[in-house]
Amino acid sequence: MASLDAERRPGDRFHRSRPSCLSLPTRPIGWLLPTAALVALIIAMLDPITHFRSAFPASDSLLATALVRLPTTESLSSSNADEVSEWLQLRVGYTVEVSDIAGASLVGGRIGLIDGASVAVVVYAMHDMPLTYVALPTTSLISERIEEDDVRTESANGYNVAIWKEHGLVRAVVSPMSSREVSSVAYQCKSKAPI
Repeated sequence: MASLDAERRPGDRFHRSRPSCLSLPTRPIGWLLPTAALVALIIAMLDPITHFRSAFPASDSLLATALVRLPTTESLSSSNADEVSEWLQLRVGYTVEVSDIAGASLVGGRIGLIDGASVAVVVYAMHDMPLTYVALPTTSLISERIEEDDVRTESANGYNVAIWKEHGLVRAVVSPMSSREVSSVAYQCKSKAPI
């Protein structure tokens, strides 16, 4: 009977099972090196420092990232600059100017958190993109290395962040707009800050 089956299907005698593409090689070195290379590649891709190189100290990078990912505890929708300024002052305890930025429309205000401290955030829209102006106390540990009056622009998570210290507050402009536009807005806000 076995000879009849062999005559009917002659190729079956020599058929070998093929290894699955999903099966691991039998030797550990065969799968260990590609796996380690894949893990290293994933870590390099997820590490925000590899996306951009900054000439600034690491604390500035942390501040830029924190400003982009700023958690919000409260918000106010209003296009009235005086209302937004008063609302922010009542919640953070310091005066926050709401600048009239050329080409931007005021959307409202938010209260964010950095290092456990409440920070004032003024929200604008410019060229159909979000634009935020942030003012936080210099007591924040993450803001220690920022020099007085020195505006610096940095990128974090697809956003450009201009950071400077002025009149006892660390200030920043955050937006996905170009770094040149963000710097321009920062200098507008800087020139309008009250003494």
